[in-house]
Amino acid sequence: MFEIGAGYTLYESEEAPRFALTRLEEHLGARILRRSLTVWREHCSECAMPSCYSTCTFYRPRLDYKCRRLDGGIRVIPSNEHIAVPMIIKFGRWARLLGYGPAGLLEVNAARRRESRALSVAHTAERIPASRGIAAPIRRRITNIMSRPHAWDTTDLTRLFVVAECNNPAPAAVRLIFSFGIMADEHSAGVGDLQDHAHPPQRILGP
Repeated sequence: MFEIGAGYTLYESEEAPRFALTRLEEHLGARILRRSLTVWREHCSECAMPSCYSTCTFYRPRLDYKCRRLDGGIRVIPSNEHIAVPMIIKFGRWARLLGYGPAGLLEVNAARRRESRALSVAHTAERIPASRGIAAPIRRRITNIMSRPHAWDTTDLTRLFVVAECNNPAPAAVRLIFSFGIMADEHSAGVGDLQDHAHPPQRILGP
């Protein structure tokens, strides 16, 4: 789920990629009962905000004046069978996706309903021109609230997966890099320090 302000449009086309729950479960070898609602944000690998807003040649303002790094915003693919709403994104120069977690785990149907409501609110908010500057702090606050970590209680950690199901429509293969860091908890030494994990092997996505 993407933050409010990223620019949502519907993408209805016979050429849109289709994602099936059964196919994903078959690949994982497990049923998917719950999922998180991590809020992903478009970010810049060279970010130096807010000074870069006036100095960077590539700065393109969004509705909340943050820099747009995804070309064309977020295009949502209508789908009745999905774990997370399928979306089409095109990375611009220096673009990356950044999410904070762990977000709370919800039953699949509950997560789907909540994500659908969030998409509707985002789409409505972005169609109101006057909301550009006035509602920007509200959008940021909503994103921050939804991104707060939640405990997983007694969840069996061996049954948790980080899954990215992607489709590359281009004829050339692209390189997808996934990396993460763990924040030390408040009881550990060096609170707030990032314990950097090495990049996992890079995966090549074909057409």
